[in-house]
Amino acid sequence: MNNAPIRILVIDDNKGVLDDYAKVLVRKPVSDEMSGMEDALFGEKLTEGPMLNLNCVVDTATQGQEGIDKITHASLSEPYDLVFVDMRMPPGLDGLQTMKEIWRIAPNQFVVLCTAYSDYSFDDIIRELGMKSNFLILHKPFEPDELLQIVQSVATKTSKKDRDDRRLSKQLEQAIEREELSLAFQPILDIDTGEIWAFEALCRWERD
Repeated sequence: MNNAPIRILVIDDNKGVLDDYAKVLVRKPVSDEMSGMEDALFGEKLTEGPMLNLNCVVDTATQGQEGIDKITHASLSEPYDLVFVDMRMPPGLDGLQTMKEIWRIAPNQFVVLCTAYSDYSFDDIIRELGMKSNFLILHKPFEPDELLQIVQSVATKTSKKDRDDRRLSKQLEQAIEREELSLAFQPILDIDTGEIWAFEALCRWERD
C-alpha cells in the first residue's frame, strides 16, 4: 500500500453512523487499555493486520445536497477517492438521487450505496444507475472489516500515481483560470556553429 491519503466522503443523516465510520477508518495510536476495549467492541481483526496501514482522510455530510456541494468543491482541487452514500436521508435527496447528481459532476467517482431499508428494489437501483465498475451496494448493518476491505480494494485499484495525476489535472485547470501559466521560448543551437536555428516553446507554471 502507498502512503497517499485516501480521501473519503460519507453522506449519512445519522450522526452516530458518521462517528462509526470515523472510528473504523481514522485509526489513531491508542493505549493498551483502549486497545482492549476496541477488541471487545470490534474484534481483534480491527486492531491487527495490514489494513491498519490505510491512510484515510474522512469528510462527512448529513444530507445529499451537502455531500454534492462538497464533491463539487473537492473536484476542483482534491477529489474524493471513495464516497459512501446512505439510501434514506429525509427530508432531502435520497441515495439514488444523490448518486445521480454525483455522477453528473464526477462520472468516474467510485460510490458505495449503503442501505438497510430501501424504497427501491435491487432491479430498480440497477435500472436507474446502470451496471458500473465504480459502484457497489453495501447492506447495513455491516462489519468493520467489510468497510476496510472495500477501502483497501479501491485504494489498491486506484494507484497513488492515478490519484496524483487526477489531482494534478484539477490543479492545472485552476492554474489556467488564474492565469498562472506563461509561454517562454528556449533557443536551440547548432552545436557546430553555435547559431540559433530554432526555438522550443515552453509552458511555465508560476506557483506560490
